[in-house]
Amino acid sequence: MRNKKLTLLLPSLVVVAMVILLIMGLNSKNSAKNERMQPKTIPSFELSNLYTDKPLTEALFINQQNDYKLLNVWASWCVVCKIEHPFLITLAEQGVNIVGLNYRDNQQSAISLLAKTGSPYQQVIFDGKGKLALDLGVIGTPETYLINKHGMIIARFNGVLTPKTWENIFKPLIKEITAEVQR
Repeated sequence: MRNKKLTLLLPSLVVVAMVILLIMGLNSKNSAKNERMQPKTIPSFELSNLYTDKPLTEALFINQQNDYKLLNVWASWCVVCKIEHPFLITLAEQGVNIVGLNYRDNQQSAISLLAKTGSPYQQVIFDGKGKLALDLGVIGTPETYLINKHGMIIARFNGVLTPKTWENIFKPLIKEITAEVQR
């Protein structure tokens, strides 16, 4: 009886340990892809909105009313994305403008997930084949980019966006962007 319980419990413990290690690895300070970047223009694209066939382009990020937007790369199959999702909802509720890039996903699965969990996104770009993600240099999901009102990518972060990451990486850069605009 005891061996049977252990046999049932062991696989669950292994999965939990793997998820914890994955999260720790993605949020490692040693990650070469968590960086402020030399500003680079967002790649040109024409992809459909997740919910409609309406085409979305890089114009979504250019000459916007806000000083910046976040571009969050996610997928319904991404376990780690589900961990960061509540924090994205919090940011959206605080007025942060977030565009989602649904990466190599089943469109209906993505729509269903957002219907269940709520959407932090102003718009969701459907990148079913991963073309825009490839052009951006996406390593994996989740990944978040800070883009200024001129369509320039200022920073990228690969991993779960947490309050600590927000405070230490994104907020200082947003202050700089806002100060530049006010000059």
